[in-house]
Amino acid sequence: MTDHALQSPSCPDALVALSFFSGAMGLDLGMAQGGIHARLACEVDNTCRQSIAANFPHLPLIGDISQYSAAQIRAAAGMSPSQEIDVVFGGPPCQAFSTAGARRGLDDARGNVFLCFIDRIADLKPRYVVIENVRGLLSMSYPYVPPQLRSQPELMASPRPVRGGALALILERLRDSGYVLSFELYNAANFGAAQIRERVVIIGKRRDSDSTCKVSYLTPTHDEQGRFGLPQWRTFADAVATIPTTENEQHFLPIPPQRLRFYELLKPGQYWKDLPPELWSEAMGKKLHLGGGKTGFYPWALS
Repeated sequence: MTDHALQSPSCPDALVALSFFSGAMGLDLGMAQGGIHARLACEVDNTCRQSIAANFPHLPLIGDISQYSAAQIRAAAGMSPSQEIDVVFGGPPCQAFSTAGARRGLDDARGNVFLCFIDRIADLKPRYVVIENVRGLLSMSYPYVPPQLRSQPELMASPRPVRGGALALILERLRDSGYVLSFELYNAANFGAAQIRERVVIIGKRRDSDSTCKVSYLTPTHDEQGRFGLPQWRTFADAVATIPTTENEQHFLPIPPQRLRFYELLKPGQYWKDLPPELWSEAMGKKLHLGGGKTGFYPWALS
């Protein structure tokens, strides 16, 4: 990626967008490819901040979202207090909702950052909101009482955790902030990414005076077998085929030798379960006993 890849064009009609939980700017790059260029990034991870600063030195970068008011965010982005924001997008921390985690959800400090994000959205009032998160968000249990039952004191006194309660609360907060929503579990491979990556995507449109407005669902651009007249899923080899190689330069974090030896035992398309069983405990450590399929551990790219 280059600095100009995400920079907002000089056209006065360019969409105004703000990025939160920016990571290494993967979501930002996808939005930029769709013509939506972030005017500000927000990230706390030091390694990601270094990556953002190196690749996009002219992009304003702030830290912990909970430490910034809406007015401070606007100022950091070089915006006036009344300037319209077209899009706010981001992927709040996945760990609090991941099926591989302890599933404390919104009781976890990282989960609470999700609610802080919604508070900032309510204050900034963008025309559109795009939020992505792990599929575990769909089933995350959390004490939640539907609005129509909140008149019952016994339910409100000690609400029970219900499956999907965290998502229900998030959607309710967004709707109360004035947004019409769609949400769905999408596979990134169906949209041209060289990775099988399922993510919940919430898209919100500010209601304004149009009470009948709706938010469309996304239409896939690729198919695993190339059906429906669509191209087949892209592979990792497709994605990196045109990347130039530069000698004597490292633009990546090296894989530790103790981990690299496990990768060397795998073939394209394999992951940790394809290692010899006697090595599982050593390779995975405490992660071996986590819930879920753990397919993200030691994946070896498809050729």
